Formats: sequence, structure tokens, C-alpha cells
Amino acid sequence: MNQIQKLLRNNMLILLTYTALSGISSMGSRDHNGLGAMILMALAVGLHTLVLLAVSIVKFIRYDKAGGKAYLLSALLVLLIGFSACYGVAALLSR
Repeated sequence: MNQIQKLLRNNMLILLTYTALSGISSMGSRDHNGLGAMILMALAVGLHTLVLLAVSIVKFIRYDKAGGKAYLLSALLVLLIGFSACYGVAALLSR
């Protein structure tokens, strides 16, 4: 596996972990139809994306273009998949 594949795999596993944890932690509560899980997921995805963007900027500043592109791609995928999962968890818990 090259650097991009390892980085994407690790970040998707991190995303899966906190998606599952936020869904499980909000499962038994009666919090306005999954709103608590949605807010928790949105904060986690936002923080995860900001960290990846910061690392990407540092990589670009240090002239590691391949590393910077890998982290930037990972940040975009976490943002896209993460907020979709956020709405999915909220929809599942609202039933």
C-alpha cells in the first residue's frame, strides 16, 4: 500500500469508530429525534477535518507535495462522508 491508501484507510477507520460511538451513545436517550447524535457527529467531523487540513498545510509548507495532497484528499473525503453519515445516524435514531 502506498502512503495515500494507508492514510485514507486510517482516516476512514477513525470516522467509522466515532460514527459508531456517537450512534451507540445516543441510542438509549430521548434527545429530540437523534439531534444529540447529529450535533456530536458534526463536531467530530468538523474537528477531524480541521486537523487534516492543518496537517495538509504544514506538509505543503515543508514542500512535501505528495503528503499535502494525501492529507487534503483525506480531509475532503472525511468531510463528504462524515456529514453524510451524520445525517444518516440522525435519521436512524429518529425512528
